[in-house]
Order: sequence, then structure tokens, then C-alpha cells
Amino acid sequence: MTEPLIGALVQVPFVLVMLYLVHRFLSYLDERNHEWQAFLSTTHESLTARIIDLTQAVERLHQLLLRHDARYLYLMASTPSDLAEREADLKR
Repeated sequence: MTEPLIGALVQVPFVLVMLYLVHRFLSYLDERNHEWQAFLSTTHESLTARIIDLTQAVERLHQLLLRHDARYLYLMASTPSDLAEREADLKR
């Protein structure tokens, strides 16, 4: 056998071991990637739902404040003699 052939045959087991280790490492990364993608998807869905809930709460608060301000302005625009009548209107 020639010397280059003997050298190649000696290196084959090391090359195979490296190939196996690289394959295992890439498989490990693929598994972690799937776990990470599932985590991000779940987190995104829960954050989206929470943001929608908070947006609706702000909209409800906005409407409540508008009604409160309108009632307050209605009462403040009245004269003292009208005040009792306007308060009764608002309670209806």
C-alpha cells in the first residue's frame, strides 16, 4: 500500500467520529429550535390576547370619562335654581 492510502485509512475513523458529532450537534440545535419556536408562538398569542384586553379596557374607560365629563359640564352650565332639576334628569 502506498503511504497516502495508509494515511487516509488511519484518518477515516476520526473523520467519521467528527461527522457523527456534527450530526448530533445539528440534531440538538434542531430540537431546541422547535422548542423555542413553540415558546415564542405561545408567548406571542398570550401577549396579543392581553393587549386586546387592555385596549378594550382603555376604550371603556374613555367612554366612561366622556360621559362623566358631559354630565359634569351639563351640571356646571346650570344656574343654582336649575341644579336640582338637572341632577334629577341625570339620575333617570
